[in-house]
Amino acid sequence: MAITLLLLAGCGEAPAPALPPEVRDFIQRAEGCQHWAGEEGYDAARRAEINAAYARLRCAALEKDAAALKARHSGNAAARKALDAARTLPP
Repeated sequence: MAITLLLLAGCGEAPAPALPPEVRDFIQRAEGCQHWAGEEGYDAARRAEINAAYARLRCAALEKDAAALKARHSGNAAARKALDAARTLPP
């Protein structure tokens, strides 16, 4: 019985296609930028922390980097969809 359940559990939807590592890294970067964009710079130390995170994550280059990744992975619909979704993350 347990073996049947295990076999049936594997018969659901097909797994989502794996994204290229550089696309996964970009998505994490975009999420980090969105996080820091929502933070309040209530004093000089906090503003410095936010600015350092923006610089480390290269947030100013997100649009350019997304365009380059979309061009590089133009034949990968899952990668293009993930990149589009990452560019529109809510803050």
